[in-house]
Amino acid sequence: MTVEKDGIRTEAFVRMKKNGEPSAYDDIDQRDTFFRSHLASLENEGHPKSLFVTEFETPEGASVTIHAQEFRPAESGFDYEAAVSCDALDESQKTQIRDIASKLAHLHLSPLPVRDATPESYERGVLELLINSELTYPTLAHFPPDHPFFGHVDAKYDYLSKMARAADRQIARKNDRRCRRLHGDFWHSNVLFDENGCYFIDFSRTPAGEAGIDVGWFLGNVALDAYLLGKNGAKETFDLFLETYVRFT
Repeated sequence: MTVEKDGIRTEAFVRMKKNGEPSAYDDIDQRDTFFRSHLASLENEGHPKSLFVTEFETPEGASVTIHAQEFRPAESGFDYEAAVSCDALDESQKTQIRDIASKLAHLHLSPLPVRDATPESYERGVLELLINSELTYPTLAHFPPDHPFFGHVDAKYDYLSKMARAADRQIARKNDRRCRRLHGDFWHSNVLFDENGCYFIDFSRTPAGEAGIDVGWFLGNVALDAYLLGKNGAKETFDLFLETYVRFT
């Protein structure tokens, strides 16, 4: 959408939170993550550039916080369906995957604001992944109760318990923790391509924490889509993405 601030009109991707209204973000201080993500973007190159965070009151009296990020017209997105459906990736698909992985690595290596490079930020990021109602529960809902991954419906709750214990173990590994700048909602719908390569939109869920959150969420969605499509072509995408990501980090 077109936004205007200080007399300057800009095409922007806008995230909006009506303060006090129930939403999927109730367990997360969304206004705080807007500001933290904006600050991190200002101190780095930005993917894309963060324009501003502001609050206003609607004619109906509702308080709203918005986060505006620069928006470039996209030529395409990441065609994950084609990537998991083919017998072998072609060169254009490989180029896209390498570009995504290298840009994500660059994001993770960019400096964090001092207030975010803390053990508390790291712990918050790991735990928010578990409690966010847009992530964990809808993913599990795609699997029927008798799916062999779970065996029976109670196994889903057992799986959540295992995830919680894994989060606790990760938080306890003091020497292995590296608090990184994150995207926070990194899946294929938030990756776009133009003449300059790929760029990311829709930041501001968890702006700092464990880099594996972004990597795992992206690859986990590729695997989930491959399962839902009944395809078996995700492994090459996995291998190429991880090979590129590791090379740049």
